[in-house]
Amino acid sequence: MKTPASRSAEDQLQARTVVSRIFGNGNETQQHVHELEVHQIELVTQNAVLQQTRDELEIALDKYTDLYDFAPVGYLTLDQDGIIGDANFTAASQFGVGRARLLGQRFESIVAPGSRAEFSTFLSTVFSGQSKQICEVALLICSAQSIFVQVEALPSASGLYCRVALFDISQRLLMKEQIEKQHFVLAVANAELQAVCPDPGNESAPPVGGCQGTLPGDPS
Repeated sequence: MKTPASRSAEDQLQARTVVSRIFGNGNETQQHVHELEVHQIELVTQNAVLQQTRDELEIALDKYTDLYDFAPVGYLTLDQDGIIGDANFTAASQFGVGRARLLGQRFESIVAPGSRAEFSTFLSTVFSGQSKQICEVALLICSAQSIFVQVEALPSASGLYCRVALFDISQRLLMKEQIEKQHFVLAVANAELQAVCPDPGNESAPPVGGCQGTLPGDPS
């Protein structure tokens, strides 16, 4: 029959055996501690690298966000239904509204009625291919005026949305219109001049007035 003292001795022996199995001898314990310390240093180093990478990504994100938001060109994304998913500040400024009001709207609702059929065909063409498409449409803005933009769109790799750039060409079209008017005025003036003073090299043209060497009213 075991006495309490003998049972206590057996319990201590079993406890030492368990500890010995877990940690082994002193050398093995030191080796385990060394490996844990090395692993801890590796984790600290990896954490520092991850923190630096995250900081660099945040800086890059801020940089490209600024480039996107404040670019001189209006940028936005459209899904296949023409719903605006994102827009930069320039696009919002072109429309004369806050950016939040643009998101979720159908882009076609901003297009002038006379350009909507053309834009609908354009958007279908964009999503049916993989190349950049270009069109020119008139847009309605809040001041009840319209601006003319060149729309460049490229579908995403997934085909779920397209990236759109808007270039305001209102001034360019206005200058073109003015140049065409000037050309028309010059053409009319030239035609009137030719009617009064035909080209001397054109022998079939009858002499008119004093254009054949004398001025009207000059003595003969």
